[in-house]
Parts: sequence; structure tokens; C-alpha cells
Amino acid sequence: MLVHSRRARWAVWAVFFVLFLPLFALPLLVVLGASFATNWSDVLPSGFTTAHYRAATRGEALQALTTSLVTAVTASLVALAAGTWAALASAALNKRYRKVLDALFVLPVAVPSVVVGLAVLVAFSQPPMLLNGTRWIVIVAHSVLVTAFAHQSVSAALTRLDPAYEQAAASLGASPAYVLWRVRL
Repeated sequence: MLVHSRRARWAVWAVFFVLFLPLFALPLLVVLGASFATNWSDVLPSGFTTAHYRAATRGEALQALTTSLVTAVTASLVALAAGTWAALASAALNKRYRKVLDALFVLPVAVPSVVVGLAVLVAFSQPPMLLNGTRWIVIVAHSVLVTAFAHQSVSAALTRLDPAYEQAAASLGASPAYVLWRVRL
């Protein structure tokens, strides 16, 4: 911890609990309680049931849950690959072009996600890339939104990486692919 005195540590923990409990933990506990409640029309839920979880893991609900998870994982992997590749490419650019590339990757986060979704829908609703009505348009839209986070995370990590590590590995005979996979990534 960055706080060195015992009294300051207790103060930080106290502030954490005062802010964390009412803002994050209690609402999550209410949602958890509601998921096990048969009915909630008073201050506390009335009755206990696991029927909501049984319903969510059977039939069409299970299929929808599986589709959502597969879409999320696929979009995350695509975004991670694209964001990492773009961050590695932008690290080789000069400062002005790097700022332009960073701005382009952060742009989907700066505009509402509905605008990004509509733009993807308009862009891929006509040939040659007709994706309208397929699951791929959803994956593309999610990937566009998430790529900014992957790009920024990898860019920050590359900025902190000392170039001496790459130079030392290359001077010891490491191939460029080895330096990329073992030192930079």
C-alpha cells in the first residue's frame, strides 16, 4: 500500500468501506436477494426460490445465454487482437501520427454506443460486406466498442516498457519474432 502510517491506512480502509458498501456492495446484494425471491413487494423479499436460476439454465433462456457468452468472448478476442496489433504499430510511429491513431481508437468510446451500432449497421447492410441479419454484425459492433480498451491498455504497457530490454535481447541474437513475443508482449 502507498500509505505508510498505520493511522492513515485505517483512514483509507474506512473511506473505502464507507464508499464501497453503499455504492457497490449493497446494490449487488439487493440484486442477489431479488434473484432468490419469489416476490418482493415489501421492504424485504417474501419467499425463497431457485426457480429463476432453473429457468435461466433451460430451453431458450440457456440458448440466449450461450449465444451472449459466445458473442462476448469472440468480440473480446477480436478486439484484443486488433487493439494489440494497433498499439504495437502505433508505438513505431512518430508522436503526431500516434496521437491521431490513439484518437481514432478512442473515438467509439467518446460517442454513444447507439451511434456506433447504427454506423456499423449502415456500413454493413449493403454488399460487398453484407452482415445485416447475422451474428457477425453484433460481433463487429461489440469489437469496435471494446477495441479502444485493449488498445489503450497495451499502449500504456508499451510506453512503460524500457527499450533497453528489446535492444539487449536483439544484441544477444534473439530474432525479431522472439523479441516481439517474449519481450514486448
